[in-house]
Amino acid sequence: MTGNRMLRSIGLGLFALWMCPSLASAADRELVPDPTDPTLWYEMLWTVVVFGVFFTALSILVWPQVLKALRVREEKQQGDLAAAEQDRETAKQQLAEYEQKLTEAHAEVRKMLDQARADADAARGKMLADAEAEAANMRKRNADEIRLAKQQAVQDLYAHAAELATAVAGKMLQRQVNDEDVQSLIDKSLDEMGKAG
Repeated sequence: MTGNRMLRSIGLGLFALWMCPSLASAADRELVPDPTDPTLWYEMLWTVVVFGVFFTALSILVWPQVLKALRVREEKQQGDLAAAEQDRETAKQQLAEYEQKLTEAHAEVRKMLDQARADADAARGKMLADAEAEAANMRKRNADEIRLAKQQAVQDLYAHAAELATAVAGKMLQRQVNDEDVQSLIDKSLDEMGKAG
């Protein structure tokens, strides 16, 4: 129906175009054409015949092709619109998938960072515990070494004091005490000092 209406409109327009030169030539001769003039009717008749032939030829040969091209163009546009809509939906879906993957990646990164922090805290705690244990061991070793050095110094001091006491006692007794006597005196002195200390 739309095609027929368009054909009629185009036909009327073409008829008006064909009539304009005839009217213009008549207007040049006179302002108002003479209806009894046979050339006017002759020109109008040929104009209508040419228009009819031209309109019929266009209707048969050209307009179906034009309408077919318009339909093809409209179908192509509708197909392009459908494809564009499909592409838009696909892009929307891909964007949603990308955002989901990005969210998952952010969550994974946060998880990895939390795990790294936890591992670092655990390593730091282990290092602190190891350092404290090492420090405690060193304190114990140092305390043992100090205790042993103190005992050795006390024993050396007792031995030296015993030697001095023996030397003094020997001089007092004017007699020389042998090594066995000195050792016996040192042992007794150490025992007495150990009991006192």
